[in-house]
Amino acid sequence: MDSTNNSANNSTATNENLNKNTRSNTNTNQTNSRFLTFTVRGKQYAMPLLKVLQVTALSTNPNSKTIPTTINHRGNEIKVIDLGQKIGNTKTQVSRETTLIALESNSNTCAIVVDSVDDVVNQNEMNNISILDTDKI
Repeated sequence: MDSTNNSANNSTATNENLNKNTRSNTNTNQTNSRFLTFTVRGKQYAMPLLKVLQVTALSTNPNSKTIPTTINHRGNEIKVIDLGQKIGNTKTQVSRETTLIALESNSNTCAIVVDSVDDVVNQNEMNNISILDTDKI
């Protein structure tokens, strides 16, 4: 009887491990197909959520209207890119919604300035949203 119980216990443990692995792979696939959406110059864009390192307000000082050229991100100085300026040739007008998104781009870390961050969505929810190629920033 002991060997039957051990066999049943081993089978149960194997099934539990398979279920854990399946859940883990499902979560990874869901994360891979999720995107952070944001607005620049009135147009909505998205980037893969896995590229995003941090999202933060540009400034806690509401009177500050300048965009820094670099920021300290986790002890490292990283370049800040005004995405509005890159897209539309004029600097972004800083407001309370102006946001910095630190991201991984071409194995480098940088931050982009966007007018606002909107949502995190699944790939199948991205109708008429342009995907930003973070490797070309």
